[in-house]
Amino acid sequence: MKIDISGLSDGLHCLSWSEKMPDDFLVPYVIQDEIEIDVRINKSSHSVLLNIAARGIMKLECDRCLEFFLFVFNTDFDILYEYNYTGEEIRDIKKVEEFNSFDLKPDTKYLDISEPLRDYILLSIPMRKVPEENNEVCIYCKKNIRELLSTNTDESINPVWDKLKKINK
Repeated sequence: MKIDISGLSDGLHCLSWSEKMPDDFLVPYVIQDEIEIDVRINKSSHSVLLNIAARGIMKLECDRCLEFFLFVFNTDFDILYEYNYTGEEIRDIKKVEEFNSFDLKPDTKYLDISEPLRDYILLSIPMRKVPEENNEVCIYCKKNIRELLSTNTDESINPVWDKLKKINK
C-alpha cells in the first residue's frame, strides 16, 4: 500500500479509499471484506506527517466458547517522515517519542504504509477476545456466560490421587 508523495505540493492533503487485504496480511486473523483507510498528509519542505485512520471487521475466536465472532476494529496513528539531506541518521529524541519518526531521502516518491498499518491493526485487537454480553448472555452465540465459565465441582476424584493426598498430610 503505497502513497505517491512526489507530485504533492506543500500543505494539507486528504486521501480515502477501501482496499481488500491479502489473506496473509494479518495471519492468523481474517479480515472481512475491505479496510477503509483515511490518510491526512501534511507535507512541508522538511517533513511529511501522515495521520492514518483505518476501520474494518475481522473474525476473532471467542476466548470463552471458541466460536468465531465479528470484531469491528478502529485504529488511528501518526507517522513522521523527515527529509534527511545529509545521508546520516539524525534523530530528535522528542520526535521519536511523540511520533513514529523515520528518515526520508529527498528523492523518495512513494511511502509504503503497509507494515505500520498491519502493526497498528494488530495492536487494536483486545487481549481478551470476547463479544459483548447483555444480562450475562453473549450477544453473539446466545450462551449464558455463567454456564460457560462454571466448573463442575461434582466430579468424582480419581482414586489414584488418594495415596498422594496421604503424603501431603
